[in-house]
Amino acid sequence: MKRESKWRALALGSALAAAAAFGCGGGGGGGGGGSSGGTATISGGVTNASTSEKETAKTTWLARLGEEMLGLAKRAYAAATVDTSLDGITVTVSEGSIQAASVTDNLGDFAVDNAPTGDVTVSFSRGNCRASVSLPDVADGSAVQLQNTTVDCNAANPGKIEETFQGVLEHKPASPNGNLNVCAFGGGGNHVRAVNTDSSTQFEDANGGAASFGDLQDGDLIEATGQREGVGSSSTLVAATVKRIASGHTDQCKNIATPTPVPTSTPTPEPTATP
Repeated sequence: MKRESKWRALALGSALAAAAAFGCGGGGGGGGGGSSGGTATISGGVTNASTSEKETAKTTWLARLGEEMLGLAKRAYAAATVDTSLDGITVTVSEGSIQAASVTDNLGDFAVDNAPTGDVTVSFSRGNCRASVSLPDVADGSAVQLQNTTVDCNAANPGKIEETFQGVLEHKPASPNGNLNVCAFGGGGNHVRAVNTDSSTQFEDANGGAASFGDLQDGDLIEATGQREGVGSSSTLVAATVKRIASGHTDQCKNIATPTPVPTSTPTPEPTATP
């Protein structure tokens, strides 16, 4: 509960910063490319770790004597052991040559402020172990939370990835059980994000009051909060909340391909008897 409160506070702070830094907005024209300069907050927690300890050289007096007397070039190193503690794991967010880093505390919590945006890689390293998670389409000013992450020498696996980001609504489906196509800016360019809504999604106005799916219009600046549907190439967000912040923004993603829609599950038809 303590962790979730901290992550929500970080998400709220970054989301408020996004309103000022967002690049897709504005009636005439922000955001049509240019150099990367926006940042995001990547936070979360490691709840299970199994890595090597940081290797340290321990040359004994006997080894030193042997080296000096016999000319041997041997060193005695501490035996590699498995480290299951949650602190001291370096978390690095990188996009090309741009990176930012932090270190987990004794609870495994971390927060990388001023992280690069766009298609980023989040790496967890300690000792000889290094594992990473791919996060495509991270928007400027967004907050991404990698919760309940398991880290070992082979892989890093978040239990879930929650996110808050802002973008301009460029396509509203006929019903709330579908994908909003949202133009967001990150990594120095625009990209289209799919935001999946359904009957459980809460809609809010700019002041946090109740709103509805029907209130949304193309060109609205919206803030979406929810959970990414998976780890890897997809950046589709399953929205818990969609907030309508302002209207009349310019869509900067008109010539960018839209994401592949998430298929709607349908019940398997009952087999019919052969006459």
